[in-house]
Amino acid sequence: MAGRAYWDGLLVRQLVDHFESSLHLTQTELLTIGLQCFLNRSYSTFMEADPIYALMTLARRRPKPDEKETLFEAFAQLSLLNDSNMLLERLISMLPPVRGTPWSNMEDFWNVKL
Repeated sequence: MAGRAYWDGLLVRQLVDHFESSLHLTQTELLTIGLQCFLNRSYSTFMEADPIYALMTLARRRPKPDEKETLFEAFAQLSLLNDSNMLLERLISMLPPVRGTPWSNMEDFWNVKL
């Protein structure tokens, strides 16, 4: 059903399955998939990092919002607060395929979505 309703239905389906407890997503997967879903939608913002502040509702630990934060800074803070034990592994797995690729592009150098 999600595949017919949304063009990114596979991502939406994973979130639905996670909250129905038929699929277990790690905290990193949950934040990554949530970010992709938010950035695929049109929205209006009060602060630049509003999509990340909405994403915080999916996280266990939530940083205090700061109106001066960029989208990247807010996502980095949220990610590190919720899963800081594997920082080096995360940075390696998020190496973009081409230098200069936007950080929000979830493709990686190895094309495996580690």
